[in-house]
Amino acid sequence: MRRNNFLPMLGAIAGDIIGSVHEFTANSDPTFPLFVKRSCPTDDSLLTWAVAETILKGERDYKPRLVGMVAYYEKHGHIAPLPAAFGSGFSGWVYDGAPGERDSYGNGSAMRVSPIGWAFDDLETVLEHAKLSARPSHNHPEGIKGAQAVAACVWVARTTHDPLAVRATAESFYGTLPDLASLCPSSPIPPALRFNEKDSTGTRHDSDGYWSRHNRSSKACGDTPPKLLCVMLHTVQLIGASLLLSGCLSTGEASLPGGSYRLQPAYVAPHADTWEEVVFQHPKGEEKFLVHVLNNGEKVRLTILDPSTMTTLLACSLEAGELKRSGVAPSREIPDAFPLALLQIATWPADAVQAGLTGQLRILEEPQCRTLTDKGTLVAVIKGTPTGHRTIRLPGYGVTITVRTATQP
Repeated sequence: MRRNNFLPMLGAIAGDIIGSVHEFTANSDPTFPLFVKRSCPTDDSLLTWAVAETILKGERDYKPRLVGMVAYYEKHGHIAPLPAAFGSGFSGWVYDGAPGERDSYGNGSAMRVSPIGWAFDDLETVLEHAKLSARPSHNHPEGIKGAQAVAACVWVARTTHDPLAVRATAESFYGTLPDLASLCPSSPIPPALRFNEKDSTGTRHDSDGYWSRHNRSSKACGDTPPKLLCVMLHTVQLIGASLLLSGCLSTGEASLPGGSYRLQPAYVAPHADTWEEVVFQHPKGEEKFLVHVLNNGEKVRLTILDPSTMTTLLACSLEAGELKRSGVAPSREIPDAFPLALLQIATWPADAVQAGLTGQLRILEEPQCRTLTDKGTLVAVIKGTPTGHRTIRLPGYGVTITVRTATQP
């Protein structure tokens, strides 16, 4: 369980804050400003917090903390510029003493479930806890399915970085989803397209303003929870799964299929000051880079340059546990920790690399060949020597990286 890392919750909470001023407005303008003076967290942020805190405490009963958030809001809500807008059914149930389990089929269970997709290492546990988190207030087949669908998509995105795998997961719950290209015309949302916050089949009014609150370019693709999944898929396509996942990890950690890799300190590897030519082959083509690796025992630094212009595309360093990044390449294309993680996995001592792996990731070392596996499935194959010619193959991404020693320019 990844209990010590809930930074990705910031994305869920930021989306809630951005859309807080649009709740119940059915905003149709895709160019609205993200943050305004009255923007603030709503009930969805509070209940997402309750789910995360239940996990962090190692508990399985989500009801006490979900119910307790109403009292928390009553105590502190006066400082917010807008009301938290707990659903009338939910708040009425709480004020009645929260008897039994409500059978709501609304979208609330899906809106608060994201920490579960991040916290657990296997899909079976994710689905189990998604159901547990939904049952107190949404113990209806649709309420439970919505929570499980969103949690599963988060987990698949985190563990595969593959937008197509996320789509397949969403469609395993709700069938074929609309083509993303058809969801985002430049014109405002047509008045005839309305949503129903509870029905998974109709096309009526979006009374909770979810489109406005969670993705300003989102358009009609069915109702919640399916439309939540469309928002996720659209976001993955817009900024890339790596930004959602690796880029949102804590400093010094890179997400990999089946787990993650924590960057190891410079002193565990031999000193180095080398230049290398790198050819990066991927499904869309081939790119060439010049790479400088420096390790003085206190700091490790990797610099990626354009060989034709010598422009620094990316420079990332790790010193005293602090990861720093510079260069012109945006993080959405190359997440902060990933280049150093790949360098370490490919060239550093196997015992040091294994110490940084989480989940079911394992290193297997053979003469001039190193493999990284997730429960027996190949994640990476590195052939060659750490200081000479080598190839790095990432089967899940369709990527092959060829590295050759170069002279200092």
